Amino acid sequence: MKIAVISCIHGNYEALNAVLSDIDDQNADNIYCLGDLVGYGPYPNAVVEMIRALDIPTCQGCWDEDIVEGLNSCECSYPSVLAEKRGKVAHEWTNQVIHPEVREYLAQLPLSLRDDNLCFVHGSPHNQHEYLMPEVDAFVAMERVLATGADILFCGHTHVPYVRSLDAGQLQIRVKLTGKSEPQNTGFLHRSSAL
Repeated sequence: MKIAVISCIHGNYEALNAVLSDIDDQNADNIYCLGDLVGYGPYPNAVVEMIRALDIPTCQGCWDEDIVEGLNSCECSYPSVLAEKRGKVAHEWTNQVIHPEVREYLAQLPLSLRDDNLCFVHGSPHNQHEYLMPEVDAFVAMERVLATGADILFCGHTHVPYVRSLDAGQLQIRVKLTGKSEPQNTGFLHRSSAL
């Protein structure tokens, strides 16, 4: 089965159409969306209407939450003061033009999606605001995958497309009791996962 995963559309209807056209050309069987349908771009309502019309399974992104819950509910950090000012202006504008039924749709989006051994989230399984960048510590990456019970975790939010494999990752746990020189309990955890 061939799947397509999209994320962080941010109200850019033209980009969404171009990506959906490419997905169609690639003959994907299923499409999943990792959230952030709104924010910044000029067509938040049209983006949500298209996602809904195509019945694309979607999780809630931090910008989607921000429009539902109010400014800065997402607690996302901005890389500069200028970016923060632009973000606030974008939020205020989006908040004014968003249709009530679109706001309601964004409010009911789940924080994660599952399909067999696949898990889809916006930020991480722990928090939709967490950035799992490519250089995240391997232990943290493995823990995030294991937390889902899935073998493959798809995350958005970073705007950085990457694939990270934790092939035959081993986590060795040793518990040493006071006064004992040898570990009393040794466990191994193996997982072939991608992040």
